[in-house]
Amino acid sequence: MAKYSGEVVGGIVIFRSDRVDHGQYSACSPEGLALRAAPLLIDRCIAEAENAGVRYFDLGTSNECEGMVLNESLHKFKSDFGAGGVAYERYELPLN
Repeated sequence: MAKYSGEVVGGIVIFRSDRVDHGQYSACSPEGLALRAAPLLIDRCIAEAENAGVRYFDLGTSNECEGMVLNESLHKFKSDFGAGGVAYERYELPLN
């Protein structure tokens, strides 16, 4: 959580495994957006992942429409932290 004057202005949920911290479900209040709480939170989470010996910090997807459209502004936001994009192939296997 990010706090300002004792009030929560932003937060992010982190899922941790042995090798990866995955940030998901981030949100900021209007005040948090004005204070740029999201970049602060992500910087802190990346530092904590590094201190914990986690190899990767995953900022999640940057696409829409089931992966068919790149959300360019979201991709730019994430790339400002040094993140890069990875294209994944998806397969569906019926388990009848």
